[in-house]
Amino acid sequence: MSPRAIGGLCVVIAAALACAFAGESRVAFVFVGIALVASYESAGGLRWLVGVPVSLAALATGWVPIHAAAMLCALSVVLAGLAGPAGLSVVGVALVLALTVADVRGVRFIVPLLLSGVGIPLLLMGQQTRRFTVAWRPWMATVAVCLVISGLGFALVPRVGVAVRQGPALTGFQARVDLDDASELLDDPTPIARIEVIRGRVASPARLRGVALEHFDGFRWTAPADRTATSVGLDPHSPHLSITPLGRIDEGAVFGLGFINGTSIPTQVDAAGNRWGGALASEAYVVSLGDPSTAPVHEGRWLSVPESLDPRIPRLAAEWASTETAPARVAERFVGYLRDTALYTRHPPATGVIDPLSDFLFGTRAGHCEHWATALTVLLRLRGVPARPVNGFVDLEPDGDGFVVRRSHAHAWVEVQVGDAWVVFDPTPGPGALPESPAPSLTERVDQVWESDVVGYDVVRQRQAARRVIHGLASRPWTLAGLYGLLMAVVAWRVLRIGDATSMGAFKRVLRTLKRQKMSPPAGLPPVDAAKWVVAELGPEAAGVEQLAWHVYAVRYGGQPESKHGPSARALARELQRNLPRLCALRRSR
Repeated sequence: MSPRAIGGLCVVIAAALACAFAGESRVAFVFVGIALVASYESAGGLRWLVGVPVSLAALATGWVPIHAAAMLCALSVVLAGLAGPAGLSVVGVALVLALTVADVRGVRFIVPLLLSGVGIPLLLMGQQTRRFTVAWRPWMATVAVCLVISGLGFALVPRVGVAVRQGPALTGFQARVDLDDASELLDDPTPIARIEVIRGRVASPARLRGVALEHFDGFRWTAPADRTATSVGLDPHSPHLSITPLGRIDEGAVFGLGFINGTSIPTQVDAAGNRWGGALASEAYVVSLGDPSTAPVHEGRWLSVPESLDPRIPRLAAEWASTETAPARVAERFVGYLRDTALYTRHPPATGVIDPLSDFLFGTRAGHCEHWATALTVLLRLRGVPARPVNGFVDLEPDGDGFVVRRSHAHAWVEVQVGDAWVVFDPTPGPGALPESPAPSLTERVDQVWESDVVGYDVVRQRQAARRVIHGLASRPWTLAGLYGLLMAVVAWRVLRIGDATSMGAFKRVLRTLKRQKMSPPAGLPPVDAAKWVVAELGPEAAGVEQLAWHVYAVRYGGQPESKHGPSARALARELQRNLPRLCALRRSR
Protein backbone atom coordinates (compact mmCIF):
# COMPACT_ATOMS: atom_id res chain seq x y z
CA MET A 1 0.00 0.00 0.00
CA SER A 2 1.13 3.53 -0.75
CA PRO A 3 1.75 6.05 2.03
CA ARG A 4 -1.36 7.94 0.95
CA ALA A 5 -3.51 4.80 1.23
CA ILE A 6 -2.09 3.89 4.65
CA GLY A 7 -2.48 7.45 5.90
CA GLY A 8 -6.05 7.65 4.62
CA LEU A 9 -6.92 4.38 6.34
CA CYS A 10 -5.50 5.64 9.64
CA VAL A 11 -7.38 8.92 9.32
CA VAL A 12 -10.68 7.14 8.61
CA ILE A 13 -10.25 4.80 11.58
CA ALA A 14 -9.24 7.68 13.88
CA ALA A 15 -12.28 9.78 12.95
CA ALA A 16 -14.65 6.80 13.17
CA LEU A 17 -13.34 5.77 16.61
CA ALA A 18 -13.58 9.33 17.92
CA CYS A 19 -17.22 9.48 16.78
CA ALA A 20 -18.04 6.05 18.22
CA PHE A 21 -16.41 6.80 21.58
CA ALA A 22 -18.37 10.06 21.78
CA GLY A 23 -21.67 8.24 21.31
CA GLU A 24 -22.09 9.05 17.60
CA SER A 25 -22.11 5.39 16.51
CA ARG A 26 -24.47 5.95 13.58
CA VAL A 27 -22.40 8.82 12.25
CA ALA A 28 -19.26 6.68 12.54
CA PHE A 29 -20.87 3.77 10.67
CA VAL A 30 -22.09 5.98 7.82
CA PHE A 31 -18.74 7.75 7.62
CA VAL A 32 -16.78 4.52 7.16
CA GLY A 33 -19.07 3.46 4.32
CA ILE A 34 -18.79 6.79 2.51
CA ALA A 35 -15.02 6.91 3.07
CA LEU A 36 -14.61 3.71 1.05
CA VAL A 37 -15.92 5.64 -1.95
CA ALA A 38 -14.12 8.88 -1.14
CA SER A 39 -10.73 7.14 -1.03
CA TYR A 40 -10.73 6.73 -4.82
CA GLU A 41 -9.08 9.58 -6.69
CA SER A 42 -11.70 9.36 -9.47
CA ALA A 43 -14.41 10.28 -6.97
CA GLY A 44 -13.23 13.88 -6.94
CA GLY A 45 -12.11 15.89 -3.96
CA LEU A 46 -13.92 19.08 -3.15
CA ARG A 47 -17.29 17.65 -4.15
CA TRP A 48 -17.36 15.96 -0.77
CA LEU A 49 -17.63 19.39 0.83
CA VAL A 50 -21.25 19.37 -0.29
CA GLY A 51 -21.82 17.52 2.99
CA VAL A 52 -21.34 20.83 4.85
CA PRO A 53 -24.38 22.68 3.43
CA VAL A 54 -26.40 19.44 3.51
CA SER A 55 -25.62 19.01 7.24
CA LEU A 56 -26.53 22.63 7.95
CA ALA A 57 -29.79 22.21 6.04
CA ALA A 58 -30.58 19.06 8.05
CA LEU A 59 -29.92 21.02 11.24
CA ALA A 60 -32.12 23.91 10.13
CA THR A 61 -35.02 21.55 9.37
CA GLY A 62 -34.62 19.70 12.66
CA TRP A 63 -33.61 16.37 11.14
CA VAL A 64 -30.40 16.15 13.17
CA PRO A 65 -29.32 17.80 16.45
CA ILE A 66 -26.57 20.41 16.49
CA HIS A 67 -23.80 18.07 17.69
CA ALA A 68 -24.54 15.56 14.90
CA ALA A 69 -24.60 18.35 12.29
CA ALA A 70 -21.25 19.66 13.50
CA MET A 71 -19.79 16.17 13.35
CA LEU A 72 -21.09 15.60 9.81
CA CYS A 73 -19.56 18.89 8.66
CA ALA A 74 -16.18 17.94 10.11
CA LEU A 75 -16.32 14.49 8.51
CA SER A 76 -17.21 16.03 5.15
CA VAL A 77 -13.96 17.99 5.35
CA VAL A 78 -12.09 14.75 6.12
CA LEU A 79 -13.63 13.05 3.07
CA ALA A 80 -12.71 15.98 0.84
CA GLY A 81 -9.11 15.63 1.98
CA LEU A 82 -9.02 11.88 1.31
CA ALA A 83 -10.14 12.29 -2.29
CA GLY A 84 -8.60 15.72 -2.96
CA PRO A 85 -6.24 18.14 -1.19
CA ALA A 86 -4.83 16.12 1.70
CA GLY A 87 -4.46 19.25 3.82
CA LEU A 88 -8.22 19.30 4.32
CA SER A 89 -7.94 16.05 6.26
CA VAL A 90 -5.72 17.79 8.80
CA VAL A 91 -8.44 20.38 9.43
CA GLY A 92 -11.23 17.77 9.35
CA VAL A 93 -9.68 15.33 11.80
CA ALA A 94 -8.66 18.16 14.09
CA LEU A 95 -12.27 19.37 14.17
CA VAL A 96 -13.51 15.83 14.87
CA LEU A 97 -11.10 15.53 17.80
CA ALA A 98 -12.13 18.95 19.09
CA LEU A 99 -15.83 18.03 18.94
CA THR A 100 -15.44 14.65 20.60
CA VAL A 101 -12.72 15.19 23.20
CA ALA A 102 -15.14 16.37 25.91
CA ASP A 103 -17.29 13.25 25.58
CA VAL A 104 -14.52 10.63 25.49
CA ARG A 105 -13.47 9.10 28.81
CA GLY A 106 -10.23 7.52 29.96
CA VAL A 107 -7.49 6.24 27.67
CA ARG A 108 -9.82 5.62 24.73
CA PHE A 109 -9.09 9.07 23.33
CA ILE A 110 -5.40 8.18 22.98
CA VAL A 111 -6.23 5.69 20.20
CA PRO A 112 -7.76 8.16 17.69
CA LEU A 113 -5.16 10.74 18.66
CA LEU A 114 -2.28 8.37 17.86
CA LEU A 115 -3.90 7.15 14.65
CA SER A 116 -4.38 10.69 13.41
CA GLY A 117 -0.80 11.53 14.39
CA VAL A 118 0.40 8.62 12.23
CA GLY A 119 -2.08 8.92 9.38
CA ILE A 120 -2.01 12.63 8.60
CA PRO A 121 1.77 12.87 7.94
CA LEU A 122 1.60 9.77 5.74
CA LEU A 123 -1.35 11.23 3.87
CA LEU A 124 0.50 14.49 3.23
CA MET A 125 3.83 12.89 2.33
CA GLY A 126 2.09 10.38 0.10
CA GLN A 127 0.61 13.24 -1.86
CA GLN A 128 3.98 14.87 -2.41
CA THR A 129 6.11 11.86 -3.33
CA ARG A 130 5.52 8.28 -4.37
CA ARG A 131 8.30 6.95 -2.25
CA PHE A 132 7.65 5.66 1.25
CA THR A 133 10.07 7.91 3.11
CA VAL A 134 10.07 9.06 6.72
CA ALA A 135 11.05 12.67 7.25
CA TRP A 136 10.94 13.80 10.85
CA ARG A 137 10.48 17.48 10.11
CA PRO A 138 7.28 17.17 8.04
CA TRP A 139 6.06 14.43 10.36
CA MET A 140 6.42 16.49 13.52
CA ALA A 141 5.18 19.63 11.78
CA THR A 142 1.94 18.00 10.65
CA VAL A 143 1.33 16.44 14.08
CA ALA A 144 1.92 19.85 15.67
CA VAL A 145 -0.50 21.50 13.23
CA CYS A 146 -3.14 18.88 14.00
CA LEU A 147 -2.75 19.38 17.76
CA VAL A 148 -2.86 23.17 17.44
CA ILE A 149 -6.03 23.07 15.33
CA SER A 150 -7.60 20.55 17.74
CA GLY A 151 -6.75 22.70 20.74
CA LEU A 152 -8.06 25.90 19.18
CA GLY A 153 -11.16 24.11 17.96
CA PHE A 154 -11.83 22.63 21.38
CA ALA A 155 -11.40 26.01 23.04
CA LEU A 156 -13.54 27.94 20.54
CA VAL A 157 -16.19 25.48 19.34
CA PRO A 158 -19.23 25.70 21.64
CA ARG A 159 -19.98 22.61 23.68
CA VAL A 160 -22.61 20.97 21.50
CA GLY A 161 -23.68 18.01 23.65
CA VAL A 162 -23.57 16.49 27.11
CA ALA A 163 -23.00 12.77 27.48
CA VAL A 164 -24.35 10.94 30.51
CA ARG A 165 -21.42 9.79 32.57
CA GLN A 166 -21.27 6.07 33.16
CA GLY A 167 -19.45 4.25 35.91
CA PRO A 168 -20.04 3.09 39.47
CA ALA A 169 -22.65 4.95 41.48
CA LEU A 170 -21.54 6.91 44.54
CA THR A 171 -23.28 5.00 47.32
CA GLY A 172 -25.00 7.20 49.91
CA PHE A 173 -25.89 10.15 47.68
CA GLN A 174 -29.44 9.38 46.74
CA ALA A 175 -32.88 10.00 48.23
CA ARG A 176 -32.71 6.81 50.34
CA VAL A 177 -29.68 5.76 52.41
CA ASP A 178 -29.24 2.59 54.44
CA LEU A 179 -27.44 3.07 57.72
CA ASP A 180 -24.62 0.66 56.87
CA ASP A 181 -23.92 1.87 53.34
CA ALA A 182 -20.92 3.94 54.44
CA SER A 183 -18.74 0.85 54.99
CA GLU A 184 -18.43 0.49 51.23
CA LEU A 185 -17.07 4.01 50.85
CA LEU A 186 -14.68 4.42 53.74
CA ASP A 187 -12.00 1.98 52.56
CA ASP A 188 -12.00 3.01 48.89
CA PRO A 189 -9.43 5.69 47.88
CA THR A 190 -10.87 6.06 44.36
CA PRO A 191 -11.12 9.76 43.36
CA ILE A 192 -14.72 10.65 42.61
CA ALA A 193 -14.71 14.41 42.05
CA ARG A 194 -12.50 17.42 41.41
CA ILE A 195 -13.46 20.80 42.95
CA GLU A 196 -12.02 24.14 41.86
CA VAL A 197 -12.68 27.43 43.64
CA ILE A 198 -13.15 29.84 40.74
CA ARG A 199 -14.45 32.84 42.66
CA GLY A 200 -14.13 34.00 46.25
CA ARG A 201 -13.07 31.89 49.23
CA VAL A 202 -14.64 28.96 51.03
CA ALA A 203 -14.77 28.25 54.74
CA SER A 204 -12.12 26.06 56.31
CA PRO A 205 -12.10 23.18 56.94
CA ALA A 206 -13.65 22.21 53.62
CA ARG A 207 -16.87 20.22 54.14
CA LEU A 208 -18.56 19.05 50.95
CA ARG A 209 -22.31 18.89 51.58
CA GLY A 210 -24.15 16.17 49.70
CA VAL A 211 -27.60 15.12 50.92
CA ALA A 212 -29.41 16.18 54.11
CA LEU A 213 -31.94 13.55 55.24
CA GLU A 214 -35.34 13.83 56.87
CA HIS A 215 -37.16 10.62 57.84
CA PHE A 216 -35.68 7.68 59.81
CA ASP A 217 -37.53 4.35 60.08
CA GLY A 218 -35.05 2.73 62.45
CA PHE A 219 -32.72 1.43 59.76
CA ARG A 220 -32.96 3.70 56.71
CA TRP A 221 -32.92 7.47 56.18
CA THR A 222 -34.80 9.19 53.35
CA ALA A 223 -34.56 12.71 51.96
CA PRO A 224 -37.57 15.01 51.67
CA ALA A 225 -39.87 13.87 48.88
CA ASP A 226 -41.21 17.27 47.84
CA ARG A 227 -39.05 19.07 45.31
CA THR A 228 -39.40 22.38 43.50
CA ALA A 229 -37.78 23.26 40.18
CA THR A 230 -35.31 26.14 40.26
CA SER A 231 -34.00 28.31 37.43
CA VAL A 232 -30.40 28.32 36.25
CA GLY A 233 -28.36 31.15 37.72
CA LEU A 234 -25.41 31.95 39.98
CA ASP A 235 -25.23 34.58 42.72
CA PRO A 236 -22.59 37.08 41.49
CA HIS A 237 -21.69 38.05 45.06
CA SER A 238 -21.09 34.54 46.43
CA PRO A 239 -18.17 32.12 46.13
CA HIS A 240 -18.30 29.97 43.01
CA LEU A 241 -17.16 26.35 42.74
CA SER A 242 -16.56 24.27 39.63
CA ILE A 243 -17.31 20.61 40.42
CA THR A 244 -16.36 17.79 38.07
CA PRO A 245 -17.76 14.40 39.20
CA LEU A 246 -15.74 11.38 38.12
CA GLY A 247 -18.57 8.90 38.53
CA ARG A 248 -22.33 8.58 38.16
CA ILE A 249 -24.33 10.35 40.88
CA ASP A 250 -27.47 8.47 41.96
CA GLU A 251 -30.52 10.65 41.29
CA GLY A 252 -28.22 13.58 40.54
CA ALA A 253 -27.32 15.01 43.95
CA VAL A 254 -25.51 18.34 43.49
CA PHE A 255 -22.58 19.02 45.85
CA GLY A 256 -21.37 22.24 47.42
CA LEU A 257 -18.99 23.40 50.13
CA GLY A 258 -21.97 24.56 52.19
CA PHE A 259 -25.48 25.66 51.24
CA ILE A 260 -26.06 26.18 47.52
CA ASN A 261 -27.95 29.27 46.31
CA GLY A 262 -27.36 28.97 42.56
CA THR A 263 -26.30 26.47 39.90
CA SER A 264 -25.23 26.45 36.25
CA ILE A 265 -27.56 23.53 35.50
CA PRO A 266 -31.33 23.11 36.01
CA THR A 267 -32.02 21.60 39.44
CA GLN A 268 -34.78 20.80 41.88
CA VAL A 269 -34.54 21.82 45.54
CA ASP A 270 -36.20 20.10 48.51
CA ALA A 271 -37.01 21.20 52.05
CA ALA A 272 -33.52 20.31 53.28
CA GLY A 273 -31.87 22.58 50.73
CA ASN A 274 -30.65 19.57 48.73
CA ARG A 275 -30.18 20.19 45.02
CA TRP A 276 -30.98 17.48 42.48
CA GLY A 277 -29.74 17.84 38.91
CA GLY A 278 -30.60 14.47 37.38
CA ALA A 279 -28.20 13.18 34.71
CA LEU A 280 -26.58 16.63 34.37
CA ALA A 281 -25.16 16.31 37.90
CA SER A 282 -22.84 13.58 36.61
CA GLU A 283 -21.14 16.17 34.39
CA ALA A 284 -19.14 19.27 35.30
CA TYR A 285 -21.18 22.13 36.75
CA VAL A 286 -20.74 25.34 38.75
CA VAL A 287 -22.48 26.29 42.01
CA SER A 288 -22.60 29.44 44.12
CA LEU A 289 -22.67 29.21 47.91
CA GLY A 290 -25.06 31.00 50.25
CA ASP A 291 -25.43 31.87 53.92
CA PRO A 292 -26.72 28.99 56.12
CA SER A 293 -29.11 31.42 57.81
CA THR A 294 -31.03 31.74 54.56
CA ALA A 295 -31.58 27.98 54.23
CA PRO A 296 -35.22 26.83 54.40
CA VAL A 297 -36.45 25.87 57.90
CA HIS A 298 -39.41 23.56 58.50
CA GLU A 299 -39.48 22.73 62.19
CA GLY A 300 -42.10 20.01 62.24
CA ARG A 301 -40.51 17.59 59.82
CA TRP A 302 -37.15 17.71 61.61
CA LEU A 303 -38.60 16.35 64.88
CA SER A 304 -39.97 12.98 63.73
CA VAL A 305 -38.57 9.75 65.21
CA PRO A 306 -39.43 6.09 64.54
CA GLU A 307 -42.67 4.89 66.14
CA SER A 308 -40.98 1.67 67.25
CA LEU A 309 -38.09 3.48 68.90
CA ASP A 310 -36.44 1.64 71.78
CA PRO A 311 -37.89 3.20 75.00
CA ARG A 312 -34.42 3.35 76.50
CA ILE A 313 -33.38 6.03 73.96
CA PRO A 314 -35.84 8.77 75.16
CA ARG A 315 -34.79 8.11 78.75
CA LEU A 316 -31.14 8.44 77.71
CA ALA A 317 -31.87 11.73 75.94
CA ALA A 318 -33.63 13.12 79.04
CA GLU A 319 -30.78 12.00 81.29
CA TRP A 320 -28.06 13.57 79.15
CA ALA A 321 -29.92 16.84 78.50
CA SER A 322 -30.89 17.28 82.16
CA THR A 323 -32.40 20.76 82.53
CA GLU A 324 -30.64 22.28 79.47
CA THR A 325 -33.01 23.57 76.76
CA ALA A 326 -30.86 25.82 74.52
CA PRO A 327 -30.40 23.91 71.22
CA ALA A 328 -26.67 24.59 70.89
CA ARG A 329 -25.97 23.65 74.50
CA VAL A 330 -28.05 20.47 74.26
CA ALA A 331 -26.17 19.46 71.10
CA GLU A 332 -22.82 20.09 72.80
CA ARG A 333 -23.81 17.96 75.82
CA PHE A 334 -24.97 15.08 73.59
CA VAL A 335 -21.75 15.19 71.55
CA GLY A 336 -19.68 15.06 74.74
CA TYR A 337 -21.61 12.10 76.20
CA LEU A 338 -21.47 10.16 72.91
CA ARG A 339 -17.71 10.56 72.70
CA ASP A 340 -17.34 9.43 76.32
CA THR A 341 -19.40 6.26 75.87
CA ALA A 342 -18.79 5.02 72.29
CA LEU A 343 -15.93 4.24 69.91
CA TYR A 344 -15.45 5.08 66.25
CA THR A 345 -14.86 2.21 63.83
CA ARG A 346 -15.12 1.90 60.07
CA HIS A 347 -16.50 -1.64 60.35
CA PRO A 348 -18.94 -2.15 63.23
CA PRO A 349 -19.21 -5.74 64.48
CA ALA A 350 -22.02 -7.72 62.81
CA THR A 351 -24.39 -8.65 65.65
CA GLY A 352 -27.44 -9.58 63.58
CA VAL A 353 -29.74 -7.20 65.49
CA ILE A 354 -32.58 -5.44 63.70
CA ASP A 355 -32.16 -2.15 65.57
CA PRO A 356 -28.73 -0.71 64.68
CA LEU A 357 -29.29 2.51 66.68
CA SER A 358 -30.04 0.68 69.94
CA ASP A 359 -27.13 -1.65 69.33
CA PHE A 360 -24.84 1.36 68.88
CA LEU A 361 -26.05 3.14 72.05
CA PHE A 362 -26.47 0.17 74.38
CA GLY A 363 -24.78 -2.84 72.78
CA THR A 364 -21.52 -2.69 70.84
CA ARG A 365 -21.13 1.07 71.47
CA ALA A 366 -19.06 1.20 68.29
CA GLY A 367 -19.96 2.47 64.83
CA HIS A 368 -18.96 4.57 61.85
CA CYS A 369 -19.92 8.18 61.19
CA GLU A 370 -23.48 7.41 60.06
CA HIS A 371 -24.19 5.70 63.39
CA TRP A 372 -22.86 8.71 65.28
CA ALA A 373 -24.84 11.22 63.17
CA THR A 374 -28.01 9.13 63.49
CA ALA A 375 -27.66 8.89 67.28
CA LEU A 376 -27.15 12.64 67.72
CA THR A 377 -30.05 13.50 65.38
CA VAL A 378 -32.54 11.19 67.12
CA LEU A 379 -31.48 12.31 70.60
CA LEU A 380 -31.87 15.97 69.65
CA ARG A 381 -35.28 15.43 68.08
CA LEU A 382 -36.45 13.68 71.26
CA ARG A 383 -35.61 16.88 73.15
CA GLY A 384 -37.53 19.08 70.67
CA VAL A 385 -34.45 20.34 68.81
CA PRO A 386 -34.83 20.22 64.99
CA ALA A 387 -31.92 18.27 63.51
CA ARG A 388 -31.02 16.28 60.40
CA PRO A 389 -28.07 14.10 59.36
CA VAL A 390 -26.03 15.10 56.30
CA ASN A 391 -23.98 12.81 54.08
CA GLY A 392 -20.99 14.41 52.41
CA PHE A 393 -17.18 14.48 52.39
CA VAL A 394 -14.55 15.91 54.74
CA ASP A 395 -10.75 16.07 54.88
CA LEU A 396 -10.64 16.80 51.16
CA GLU A 397 -7.26 16.54 49.47
CA PRO A 398 -5.88 20.00 48.49
CA ASP A 399 -4.97 20.27 44.83
CA GLY A 400 -3.96 23.67 43.44
CA ASP A 401 -6.93 26.03 43.59
CA GLY A 402 -9.28 23.28 44.68
CA PHE A 403 -9.61 19.79 46.08
CA VAL A 404 -9.67 16.16 45.04
CA VAL A 405 -12.52 14.19 46.60
CA ARG A 406 -12.13 10.45 47.22
CA ARG A 407 -14.69 7.87 48.23
CA SER A 408 -12.76 7.37 51.48
CA HIS A 409 -13.46 11.03 52.36
CA ALA A 410 -17.16 10.18 52.81
CA HIS A 411 -18.51 11.35 56.15
CA ALA A 412 -21.77 12.09 57.96
CA TRP A 413 -22.50 14.95 60.35
CA VAL A 414 -25.55 16.76 61.76
CA GLU A 415 -27.16 20.12 61.03
CA VAL A 416 -28.98 21.56 64.07
CA GLN A 417 -31.42 24.45 63.94
CA VAL A 418 -30.13 27.20 66.20
CA GLY A 419 -32.31 30.27 65.92
CA ASP A 420 -32.86 31.01 62.22
CA ALA A 421 -29.82 29.13 60.98
CA TRP A 422 -28.60 25.58 60.57
CA VAL A 423 -25.38 24.96 62.49
CA VAL A 424 -23.05 22.01 61.85
CA PHE A 425 -22.29 19.63 64.74
CA ASP A 426 -20.00 16.69 64.09
CA PRO A 427 -20.27 14.05 66.83
CA THR A 428 -17.85 11.57 65.28
CA PRO A 429 -14.60 11.65 67.30
CA GLY A 430 -11.75 13.09 65.28
CA PRO A 431 -13.04 13.08 61.71
CA GLY A 432 -9.78 14.77 60.85
CA ALA A 433 -7.94 11.75 62.26
CA LEU A 434 -9.11 9.46 59.47
CA PRO A 435 -6.17 7.73 57.78
CA GLU A 436 -4.55 9.90 55.15
CA SER A 437 -5.25 8.95 51.58
CA PRO A 438 -2.27 7.57 49.68
CA ALA A 439 -0.51 9.89 47.28
CA PRO A 440 -2.26 9.76 43.90
CA SER A 441 -0.56 7.71 41.22
CA LEU A 442 0.47 9.15 37.86
CA THR A 443 -2.58 7.55 36.27
CA GLU A 444 -4.88 9.20 38.81
CA ARG A 445 -3.24 12.57 38.25
CA VAL A 446 -3.68 12.27 34.48
CA ASP A 447 -7.32 11.25 34.95
CA GLN A 448 -7.91 14.18 37.30
CA VAL A 449 -6.41 16.68 34.87
CA TRP A 450 -8.37 15.15 31.97
CA GLU A 451 -11.68 15.18 33.83
CA SER A 452 -11.16 18.64 35.28
CA ASP A 453 -9.60 20.57 32.40
CA VAL A 454 -10.89 18.67 29.36
CA VAL A 455 -14.14 16.88 30.17
CA GLY A 456 -15.01 19.61 32.66
CA TYR A 457 -14.44 22.36 30.07
CA ASP A 458 -18.11 23.20 29.62
CA VAL A 459 -19.95 26.29 28.39
CA VAL A 460 -19.43 28.08 31.72
CA ARG A 461 -15.67 27.57 31.66
CA GLN A 462 -15.56 28.48 27.99
CA ARG A 463 -17.19 31.83 28.68
CA GLN A 464 -14.93 32.44 31.66
CA ALA A 465 -11.85 31.72 29.56
CA ALA A 466 -13.09 34.07 26.83
CA ARG A 467 -13.69 36.82 29.39
CA ARG A 468 -10.21 36.35 30.87
CA VAL A 469 -8.61 36.58 27.43
CA ILE A 470 -10.62 39.67 26.46
CA HIS A 471 -9.97 41.44 29.77
CA GLY A 472 -6.29 40.48 29.63
CA LEU A 473 -5.84 41.91 26.14
CA ALA A 474 -7.87 45.01 26.97
CA SER A 475 -5.66 45.71 29.98
CA ARG A 476 -2.48 45.19 27.93
CA PRO A 477 -2.88 47.15 24.67
CA TRP A 478 0.78 46.64 23.75
CA THR A 479 0.27 42.86 23.89
CA LEU A 480 -2.71 43.18 21.55
CA ALA A 481 -0.72 45.38 19.19
CA GLY A 482 2.15 42.87 19.22
CA LEU A 483 -0.16 39.97 18.41
CA TYR A 484 -1.73 41.96 15.58
CA GLY A 485 1.71 42.84 14.19
CA LEU A 486 2.79 39.20 14.38
CA LEU A 487 -0.35 38.13 12.52
CA MET A 488 0.24 40.70 9.79
CA ALA A 489 3.87 39.61 9.49
CA VAL A 490 2.84 35.98 9.05
CA VAL A 491 0.26 36.96 6.42
CA ALA A 492 2.78 39.11 4.56
CA TRP A 493 5.40 36.37 4.66
CA ARG A 494 2.89 33.88 3.35
CA VAL A 495 1.81 36.20 0.53
CA LEU A 496 5.39 36.72 -0.50
CA ARG A 497 6.02 32.98 -0.46
CA ILE A 498 2.95 32.01 -2.52
CA GLY A 499 5.03 32.03 -5.67
CA ASP A 500 7.38 29.43 -4.19
CA ALA A 501 4.63 26.81 -4.49
CA THR A 502 4.80 26.95 -8.30
CA SER A 503 7.31 25.27 -10.62
CA MET A 504 9.08 28.58 -11.13
CA GLY A 505 9.17 29.11 -7.38
CA ALA A 506 10.82 25.70 -6.95
CA PHE A 507 13.44 26.60 -9.58
CA LYS A 508 14.17 29.90 -7.81
CA ARG A 509 14.68 28.08 -4.51
CA VAL A 510 17.31 25.90 -6.18
CA LEU A 511 19.02 29.01 -7.59
CA ARG A 512 19.10 30.53 -4.09
CA THR A 513 20.72 27.36 -2.77
CA LEU A 514 23.40 27.61 -5.51
CA LYS A 515 23.96 31.27 -4.68
CA ARG A 516 24.64 30.43 -1.04
CA GLN A 517 27.23 27.90 -2.26
CA LYS A 518 28.93 30.53 -4.50
CA MET A 519 27.93 28.57 -7.63
CA SER A 520 25.37 30.85 -9.33
CA PRO A 521 24.98 30.66 -13.14
CA PRO A 522 25.69 33.87 -15.12
CA ALA A 523 22.97 36.48 -14.92
CA GLY A 524 20.50 36.76 -17.79
CA LEU A 525 20.47 33.10 -18.81
CA PRO A 526 17.04 31.53 -19.39
CA PRO A 527 16.14 28.63 -17.05
CA VAL A 528 17.22 25.76 -19.34
CA ASP A 529 20.53 27.44 -20.30
CA ALA A 530 21.22 28.25 -16.65
CA ALA A 531 20.50 24.62 -15.76
CA LYS A 532 22.90 23.35 -18.45
CA TRP A 533 25.60 25.62 -17.04
CA VAL A 534 25.07 24.13 -13.57
CA VAL A 535 25.27 20.56 -14.96
CA ALA A 536 28.48 21.41 -16.82
CA GLU A 537 30.03 22.77 -13.60
CA LEU A 538 28.83 20.10 -11.13
CA GLY A 539 28.58 17.01 -13.32
CA PRO A 540 25.80 14.56 -14.29
CA GLU A 541 24.60 14.25 -10.67
CA ALA A 542 23.12 17.74 -11.01
CA ALA A 543 21.00 16.75 -14.01
CA GLY A 544 17.90 17.25 -11.92
CA VAL A 545 18.35 21.02 -12.29
CA GLU A 546 17.78 20.70 -16.03
CA GLN A 547 14.72 18.47 -15.47
CA LEU A 548 13.34 21.13 -13.15
CA ALA A 549 13.91 23.81 -15.79
CA TRP A 550 11.90 21.82 -18.34
CA HIS A 551 9.02 21.64 -15.86
CA VAL A 552 9.12 25.46 -15.77
CA TYR A 553 9.08 25.64 -19.58
CA ALA A 554 6.19 23.17 -19.83
CA VAL A 555 4.03 25.40 -17.61
CA ARG A 556 5.18 28.83 -18.77
CA TYR A 557 5.50 28.23 -22.52
CA GLY A 558 3.79 24.91 -23.14
CA GLY A 559 0.45 25.91 -21.64
CA GLN A 560 0.32 22.81 -19.44
CA PRO A 561 -1.44 23.02 -16.03
CA GLU A 562 0.57 23.78 -12.91
CA SER A 563 -1.23 20.95 -11.10
CA LYS A 564 0.45 18.46 -13.44
CA HIS A 565 4.03 19.69 -12.98
CA GLY A 566 3.95 21.47 -9.61
CA PRO A 567 4.16 18.41 -7.29
CA SER A 568 7.01 16.83 -9.30
CA ALA A 569 8.87 20.15 -9.48
CA ARG A 570 8.61 20.72 -5.74
CA ALA A 571 9.75 17.17 -4.94
CA LEU A 572 12.68 17.52 -7.35
CA ALA A 573 13.62 20.89 -5.82
CA ARG A 574 13.68 19.42 -2.31
CA GLU A 575 15.99 16.64 -3.43
CA LEU A 576 18.31 19.12 -5.20
CA GLN A 577 18.44 21.37 -2.15
CA ARG A 578 19.71 18.40 -0.14
CA ASN A 579 22.30 17.26 -2.71
CA LEU A 580 23.63 20.49 -4.24
CA PRO A 581 25.70 21.59 -1.19
CA ARG A 582 27.60 18.28 -1.36
CA LEU A 583 28.19 18.59 -5.13
CA CYS A 584 29.39 22.18 -4.74
CA ALA A 585 31.81 21.13 -2.00
CA LEU A 586 33.24 18.41 -4.27
CA ARG A 587 33.58 20.93 -7.10
CA ARG A 588 35.56 23.32 -4.89
CA SER A 589 37.84 20.55 -3.62
CA ARG A 590 38.97 19.60 -7.13
